[in-house]
Amino acid sequence: MELSISEFAHRYNVELAAVEAYAKNGLIGHLTAETQAVVLDDTDRFWLNTIDSFLETGTSMSELKTVLKRCHP
Repeated sequence: MELSISEFAHRYNVELAAVEAYAKNGLIGHLTAETQAVVLDDTDRFWLNTIDSFLETGTSMSELKTVLKRCHP
């Protein structure tokens, strides 16, 4: 099931600003073909937890982009 950024944040009780930042940086979600809006699905919940773990250990957003590209093409 595809969710908008706000729906995803509400469903998983996550800060909207965090989901927006991660999506803006291309770490989670994907663009729809029709509207070019970012949508997320249940698999993005896993990546959200992974991103949070990396950020808590001091990994920068730019470093994280490189790491996740290798893990989540």
